[in-house]
Amino acid sequence: MTDPKQHANTLSILLFIYAGLQCLFALFIAVFVVFYGGFGLYVAATGGSDAAAGAAMMFIFVAIYVVMLVFGIVSIFLNIKAGMRLKKTEPASKNLLLASSIMNLLSFICGGICLAPFGIGIGIFGLWFTLSDVGKYYFQGGISTPPQPHQYGLK
Repeated sequence: MTDPKQHANTLSILLFIYAGLQCLFALFIAVFVVFYGGFGLYVAATGGSDAAAGAAMMFIFVAIYVVMLVFGIVSIFLNIKAGMRLKKTEPASKNLLLASSIMNLLSFICGGICLAPFGIGIGIFGLWFTLSDVGKYYFQGGISTPPQPHQYGLK
């Protein structure tokens, strides 16, 4: 598969699928934050001085999960935006694909071990496409077949 448009189409499909999986995990994290935060508020409001340490720990964990949720939402947004741009006829932004690929490489932050292998694979494929000769040809505006290998100086 040397056609840049086929690579872009494959990458866009993978980005959409991964964004859907990330939405599911972000929903789980949001539900966890609501229930865990609500329980922490309940313990802080009804517990005595001995429950203060437990409530503080709950709020620390809720803060960590909120950071994970924000990271996941940013990653979802970048994946959807990059997927939509790759589906269009004009080339997508190289910086957008680089940002999306780097966020996908860090996918263990939102989704944990369940999504990490798929996200890392998409991140590597996105970086390869963005930085390879086929990707360079795609970003220069050439949507059809790239020049033959002998034009690259290879024989």
